[in-house]
Amino acid sequence: MTKFLQYTILILFGFIAKGPLLAQDYKLIVDSLMRQNDTMELSPQKVKLLNKIAFNHRRLVPDTMLYYAEKAYELAEIIDDKAGQTEALKNIGIAHYKKSSPVDTIVQYYKNASILAAHIEDFYTEAACNNNIALVYMQQNELDKSLGYFLEALDVFNTKYKKPHALKAKILGNSGTIYAEQGDHEQALTYLTEAIRYAKVNNFDRARVMYMDNLGVELYEKGDTLAAIEMIEEALVLQRKLGDVQSITQTLVAYAGVLLKENELEKATAYAEEALQLAKKNKLKIEICKALEQCSRIALHQEKSDEALIHASEALSTATEMGNLRFQVDALKTLVDIYSYKEDFENAYMLTERIKILEDSTREELVRARDLQTKYDLRERQRALDSLTNATALNAEVNQRKKLEEQQQHTRSLLLISSILSILFFSALFWAVSNNRKLREKNKQLDIARQQAEEASRIKQEFLSTMSHEIRTPMNAVIGFTDILLEDAPKQSQVSMLSNLKVSGQHLLNLINDILDLSKLEAGKIELEAIAFDLKKTLQELITIFDITKENDAITLLLDWQGEELSRYVIGDSVRLTQVLSNLISNAIKFTPKGNVILRVLVGESEKDIQHLRFEVEDSGIGIPKEKQQLIFENFSQASSSITREFGGTGLGLAITKQILELQDSTIELESEVGKGSTFRFNLTLGLGIPLSEGKTEAPFDYAKHRLDGVRILLAEDNLFSQKIATRLLKGFGAELTVVGDGASVLQQVQEQTFDLVLMDIHMPKVNGLEAIERMQIEGMTIPIVALTAEVIGKVIEELEAKNVPYIGKPFRPESLYQIIKDNLNI
Repeated sequence: MTKFLQYTILILFGFIAKGPLLAQDYKLIVDSLMRQNDTMELSPQKVKLLNKIAFNHRRLVPDTMLYYAEKAYELAEIIDDKAGQTEALKNIGIAHYKKSSPVDTIVQYYKNASILAAHIEDFYTEAACNNNIALVYMQQNELDKSLGYFLEALDVFNTKYKKPHALKAKILGNSGTIYAEQGDHEQALTYLTEAIRYAKVNNFDRARVMYMDNLGVELYEKGDTLAAIEMIEEALVLQRKLGDVQSITQTLVAYAGVLLKENELEKATAYAEEALQLAKKNKLKIEICKALEQCSRIALHQEKSDEALIHASEALSTATEMGNLRFQVDALKTLVDIYSYKEDFENAYMLTERIKILEDSTREELVRARDLQTKYDLRERQRALDSLTNATALNAEVNQRKKLEEQQQHTRSLLLISSILSILFFSALFWAVSNNRKLREKNKQLDIARQQAEEASRIKQEFLSTMSHEIRTPMNAVIGFTDILLEDAPKQSQVSMLSNLKVSGQHLLNLINDILDLSKLEAGKIELEAIAFDLKKTLQELITIFDITKENDAITLLLDWQGEELSRYVIGDSVRLTQVLSNLISNAIKFTPKGNVILRVLVGESEKDIQHLRFEVEDSGIGIPKEKQQLIFENFSQASSSITREFGGTGLGLAITKQILELQDSTIELESEVGKGSTFRFNLTLGLGIPLSEGKTEAPFDYAKHRLDGVRILLAEDNLFSQKIATRLLKGFGAELTVVGDGASVLQQVQEQTFDLVLMDIHMPKVNGLEAIERMQIEGMTIPIVALTAEVIGKVIEELEAKNVPYIGKPFRPESLYQIIKDNLNI
């Protein structure tokens, strides 16, 4: 059998090999025949044959394709066959694409092939490689880069390779498609029209019908509905005639999209489902994604959200399996619309974050302008080409010298090993440099993201600190003056108004505290206490307070204390427990027009020194829809905007409640039915305490029992209202008082007079409180200082704690002010 006949049989066998086993047999046969035909070992014919064998496997077994393409390149490099090298590099790129290798690997082989092709003036291959790069980037949703390489390939066809070719029509069509996706409909129409005209003139029917549906969609976007539908229907007829299943599927999807916008939902559904069946039958994964997404959009317009969700989820799964970022993003956007329609805002938000991550991952190199992407860097290409030419010349020289010095077989082996090592070395070097650059860029991006996050956190803390000061300072005046007026024996007609003013002021202060508590929780700065308290008494007092203050007499508040085995004396954080229950009871009252609000406590299994308790707050109010029950635990969220308008509230109470319970290794549960009420429940494990002495009810604050007679106090406060309130309280205690309005005056007064204590406001003009404290400490002054601040979180508190300066937050109660002064007096 002649060599020509042997290799012809091999090529024909390659065309019919349909699976991994046959492909493996084929590989063994080829290797055997190659060894038998030594005279062809170093010939361009053998390189060409290996490239053909590799190309025949592009749809079968990528690993086999890669094996022969690499063999072709090795041999072509040894014999300096530039055409063979070019074809081999292109085949290696195709094989890696089929294997779903990293994008950078695929693109680099195509680029090297393009450079060599330009050098040997194989302009079609140059254009084809740029087209392949564009398709890779298009699949990764990097549309700007993809368009740049499409336009570069088009420039090769227009200036170098001027023969008619179907690939030019495809490049024009793909460029128009990208312009359409970027919203540049004028350019999209131009390129799609030219693609179809060029294909029609040159009788490239298959290329022409590929883009007629896209042109139809663009005509529809332009407002020419009749022309759009005619174009799409004509495309469908031609595609069915040609039997081009892929194009038929794409056109059916496009037609369904137009019909959807025309609100012809039944026809749209029929076309989309036909497209999906065809795509699945022929295993066209890209078309499956497109059809599934169209089916999902149509179902959503038909208000079939569950059906839409199934289609979109399948589209996402298929796109993820393919590794196609572009279709993953499209599917995720559809899912966001579906979850938003279903008012499942938690899932919608999570998917939106996932979209950002995917989109950000495709923007690493998009900082170059589009015009730079359309022009290849000629200097880089020339340097690469010169380097490659020099390397090839050097290899040829080495080969010649080896042939003269050694036997032929020994020469081939050494050169082959040398070439493989060179490829591995330069590949490793390229990989290292590329990855180094990417790592540096990624680290730079992470550093920027970290700085932005830290800056955002700093701004948030500064905002909360400022707002705390700006709101608490006037609140100090409102609540303080209200207390003073109530103490001054007001008229009976004024008592009710003053009491309402005090309650309103306290309510506003509670809202401020909610926001500050939330910030503390997020920063992990809330610490739980473990103190003994009377649980039953605490809960009874809580019920009594709400019963007195509730405005709706149609609501009955009850404490359901179940079982004598339930210990009333426990150890835990009574303040946080009261805060949690207050939020739940307050909500229950707010959303219960009439009926009962029950605070229930049940005991679980008891162990030594601990007791497992279950708390429930049950109401007979309006209830909460099932789909809203998770939303209400998010910050600033309520079941709907109408709830906020009708009942008020910030939407922070339940969010804070949830986080406080999580600090105690507990979770809040909700059971609710619209129109029948809600039950919130949670479990806590508390220590068992010893019985506490009952004592007497605490008497109202009495100045006669809280004396600071003869105590010399320097009050530094710039706010006039806060000055008056503090002055009234301190003089009520009997203190000798000196008042100044800034930190500079503080420093002057402590030099001139003797004081037992300084009450130092933090925010003051000229020299602020922190600066005054620091100067006093530097100068070794031992006068006790108590800071007054409307900021109870953030940097101010951290600095006070670092300086070991006690502080009291505004607004403060008389007993609190008295106690902190007494605790810090050196008398």
